[in-house]
Amino acid sequence: MRGRLLGVAIWALGLGGLTGCFSPPPEAVARLEEVKQQGQQLEVAADGLEERFLGNQEKVHLWRELRERHQHVSAVVVQNHTSHVEDMARLAAAQQEKARKLNRSFASAGPFLSSAAPPKRAGLNAR
Repeated sequence: MRGRLLGVAIWALGLGGLTGCFSPPPEAVARLEEVKQQGQQLEVAADGLEERFLGNQEKVHLWRELRERHQHVSAVVVQNHTSHVEDMARLAAAQQEKARKLNRSFASAGPFLSSAAPPKRAGLNAR
């Protein structure tokens, strides 16, 4: 068993050594250069795609942050406007109540004012 293993190892080393002694055909060398150039082009293209991806990812993060800020600002504005409208309604109700009270006081004082004689004028034309 040991001799067989040793024979296989020697045969593999010999085969490996023989293949290293021959130069590859010119077509293979040209094809290898072409593949290397294509690999470099693909790498450049991948780098460009990565830059675009990262740039778009930054834009997405920016738009998310802007959306969150807008939602926060909108909530503050709605809360502010709600309290302002409530204050306006409260003020309008108070003004209406004040106007009703004034109308009642004028209505109750009406007969006394209308039956009274107009005041006499003192001045140059008075006789």
